Amino acid sequence: LERKQYLGSPRPLIIAISDMVQRHFQLHYGIQRDDLRVVRIATDPHRFDERDRPRRRVEWRHTWGLRPDETVGLFVAMNYRLKGLEPLLYAVQLLPRESPFRLLIVGNPQSSRFERLARKLGIADRIHFVGYCADMRNAYFAADFLVHPTFYDPCSHVVPEAMACGLPVITTRYNGASELMHPPREGLLIDDPHDHAKLAGCLKQMLDPTRRSSCSQSARRTAAQWTFEHHYRQMMAVFLEAAARKKAA
Repeated sequence: LERKQYLGSPRPLIIAISDMVQRHFQLHYGIQRDDLRVVRIATDPHRFDERDRPRRRVEWRHTWGLRPDETVGLFVAMNYRLKGLEPLLYAVQLLPRESPFRLLIVGNPQSSRFERLARKLGIADRIHFVGYCADMRNAYFAADFLVHPTFYDPCSHVVPEAMACGLPVITTRYNGASELMHPPREGLLIDDPHDHAKLAGCLKQMLDPTRRSSCSQSARRTAAQWTFEHHYRQMMAVFLEAAARKKAA
């Protein structure tokens, strides 16, 4: 199927979701750059109305048992292993106990393995597993920053969504969505998800409300650039190029 899709004749014009994915097409399939185009993902900033934050924040922090004074880091994924939840739990263990911090984990309701790890590490009281969340605005607005230490992600949509909600982001260079950021402006990047100490250091930086406030404003401005209008224009340009190629052939 991959040979038919990517290596057939005539050569297809391939849309990659990030520069990282484009490089992987070149590396693993031997596809020339002339046959690759990058089209960024989009988000609707109007979906995340900042005026909606106070109500949702109070309501859902109360629902999930999060205190108003706690700094809340948000982790969102369905594949907890791939997206780096295990090293994140080890990083939380390294945080100072006097810091009022909680990690909110949203996505896959099958979390027993990681709940056991949290208990083993002695941090179960700092972790709250939500499972499936029908409206992610509740989680975004209840949190103070997003932490996504993924081992591989072509371009995680939670990153621009979180930034559109004004959340600073901690992620890895193995996430194509990191290309949307200009660290340390909107948040922080780490090179190795297994580096628990480095990840913990990033978490500590996000415990500083002044730092979070600065990153929050930058994150919202950056996310506003990646609209569906921008995405459609990029897609139309690729379609027109593909049509021209077909006509010429």
